[in-house]
Order: sequence, then C-alpha cells, then structure tokens
Amino acid sequence: MPKESTPQIPPKPDFNKPFTIPMEEFRQCRSLTPAELAELGESPLDTPTLSEKVTTTTDEFVKDTFETWDSAKASGIKIKAEAVPPLEQPWSDLEGDIDTTKAGEYTLNPETQELDFETAKVFIPDLSSFKGKELSEVAEYLVNTYGDKYYIPGLEYEQWLYQHENLESLPEGKEFEELKQQLKDRVCFFFGSTLRRLGGLWCVPSVFWESSGWRRNARWLGNGWVSNDRVVLLER
Repeated sequence: MPKESTPQIPPKPDFNKPFTIPMEEFRQCRSLTPAELAELGESPLDTPTLSEKVTTTTDEFVKDTFETWDSAKASGIKIKAEAVPPLEQPWSDLEGDIDTTKAGEYTLNPETQELDFETAKVFIPDLSSFKGKELSEVAEYLVNTYGDKYYIPGLEYEQWLYQHENLESLPEGKEFEELKQQLKDRVCFFFGSTLRRLGGLWCVPSVFWESSGWRRNARWLGNGWVSNDRVVLLER
C-alpha cells in the first residue's frame, strides 16, 4: 500500500504584514453600504458630506430641471441630496427601488465637488459593446474599470455645462473639442449622480445639445444603453 502523505499545516498568517491582490480582483471589490455595515454591527468610518453651498446650488438646479419636465407636479416634490461615491452605489438594487413619495432625492459624488471643470481633462470611453444592456450594468462596469483612473462626475458637471450658453462657449482644447462633438445630438450620462424622478424610479442624469439649446433628461437604471449614448469621465 502506498504510504499516506502527512498533511501540511499552513503557516500562521501574519496580519501585520502587508499583502496585495490582483488588480482584476480588486476591481470587483466595493465598500460595504451603510445598511450592510449595520447588519455586521459596524458603523461607516467616514460618512461623506456635502457643503451647504453645494447642496443649495444643486438643489436649485434639480428643482429647475423638474419644472422643465412637468411644472404642474414639480411644486410637490421634496429635493434632497446625499453624498454617495459611485463605487458604493448598489446599482442593481437601485434599479428595483421604486418609491413615488421620494421623488426629488438625488446623489452626488463627493470626489468631484471641488474640481475645476474648466481645466479637467475629459475622457469618453467606448461603450458600444454595451448596446442593449441595462444602465445599471453599464454603471457597474464604469466604476470597476475606470474608477481608479478617472473621476465620475454627476449633476454638478451637467450644471456646469448648462451654464454655458452653447457648445462654442465651452473651453478650448483637444479634450473639449471631442466633448463638443459628443454632446451634439447625442446623450451624455453622468454616473456620478442618481436622481429619483416623479415616477419614483432611480435614474441617471444626462444632457445633450440641440440646435435650439440644451436638453436635460434622466433615464431609469433599468433602461437599455443605445448607440447614441455616451458617458463623461474626468482624468484624475
């Protein structure tokens, strides 16, 4: 009979020694949400906050956006902001979270509130392979693939664009020339924010330029990505 081998006892781990994990595995990781931390009996280490100036300015922009969509119903909504990094958004869960009583809620990426958009370099990734896939899936791909290299702007970037009279008034430069081309008759999304519309659905804000002016919109996370869609990222 063959002699049985003696099982090897693995070495005791040294928890004081730093270690690394492959980048592909790291990109699949995310921070636990406040609800998940609560289940474990833990509290968030640092809760992102927004300045009063940011919330006041963006609240006004969001309110104005709702009025352009449906002025009769806009007066009844309660605008409420929350700071949530895109990496911590439970995208798939948000897709099914429907509550008409919470219309007007929105989130902002705390990382992008102090950026200078006049100089921030724009990057528009090729997402043509995602045609037909849900926006929630696009969002998860963006944060896992580009979140460590690029900022993901939200409503604050849409507001900055909207403050420019037209495409020609945007800054000059190679990156901005591409942005101007992509904004013309195409829909550019800002996954740094989510916005709950009047129907109670969580949506991703977007904007595009027509010859007659800017057009603001926000599409449900369960809707599909189409060939005319784009997303704006900013270099870190």
